[in-house]
Amino acid sequence: MRGLFTVRAKRSTDMATAALDTNVVLRLVVPDIPEHHERARQLITTPGTRFAVSDYVFVEVVFALDQHYGLTRDQITQIITTFMAWDCIASHSNKISPAIEFWRTHPKLSFEDCLMAEDAQANGTVPLWTFDDKLAIQHPAARKVPTVSR
Repeated sequence: MRGLFTVRAKRSTDMATAALDTNVVLRLVVPDIPEHHERARQLITTPGTRFAVSDYVFVEVVFALDQHYGLTRDQITQIITTFMAWDCIASHSNKISPAIEFWRTHPKLSFEDCLMAEDAQANGTVPLWTFDDKLAIQHPAARKVPTVSR
């Protein structure tokens, strides 16, 4: 998709002073509604403002880019990586970056599962116990709940 990265914000080293929801992030990275794209761009270029983007927003953005816009995992990874690098964006990049990269290279896993596993790893709460065979086999932080012997 062309035109995905038409916004660059002024540098801000302050802590986040506001937050962005999924629709605003989508309008920033997919300028398919020009008026909304411009309004969102003007918002994030406000001097001295830094915007928090929650993990939940990233989950929704990845889902929308995949399911509604039909982008590939490589395209989505590039969009998320570029977006997180904007100076005006504050996110849990220590979890989102490895999760999106792991998701990109493991097509049988959902981004949500990859993010849960990376969250557990980042917080030092591993293993992540799961009944999901695919996750337990593919992600090093995940383990399948053992069967109960009777």
